[in-house]
Amino acid sequence: MSINHAPAFPFSYNNPGVSADVRRELENTLGQQHQDGSRRLLDSLAGRDMPAEFELVMSPYGLTSTDIADITTGYWLAMWSIIHNQPLPFEQPSVAALREQVVTVLSKRPAITEADNDSRQAIGEAMVHETVLGLDIRQLMWDEGSPEDVRNLSESTHQNMLRRDLDLQSMRLTDQGFKRR
Repeated sequence: MSINHAPAFPFSYNNPGVSADVRRELENTLGQQHQDGSRRLLDSLAGRDMPAEFELVMSPYGLTSTDIADITTGYWLAMWSIIHNQPLPFEQPSVAALREQVVTVLSKRPAITEADNDSRQAIGEAMVHETVLGLDIRQLMWDEGSPEDVRNLSESTHQNMLRRDLDLQSMRLTDQGFKRR
């Protein structure tokens, strides 16, 4: 059973130029990392429908790839699961509560509330890519990596989220959303 809610910050993928810019930025970032896993992910980008892949994973929670609140919720869930080495799925009430927290946070950000469709598309599409690729990298580490590789991925994801002022390592996922440990 999925969660039904009205879109908070909707957008559409109607500007192929924005999509091309997002993909080019992602390719540049992955290309600079010079790691086997990054190279494989870079090679796998061609022909992938990232919004559809995001929805495949996140739609059971009622999350779509066309709403910044839904995408941010899915992104935070994915990054939290990587940091804590926790597999999906999550409990519906936890996801619904987290989405409400996300809407509250995003409602205070003019970069989201006042953004036009192209800006929302760029923000949303970049997070969709990061979410899907983050989960891909985690699966690759689980399948082919060592325990140290999994720990390194957890730590690098934690550091990345700290740079965004979000300490997911200190959070637990509850029926009230994220709560500090």
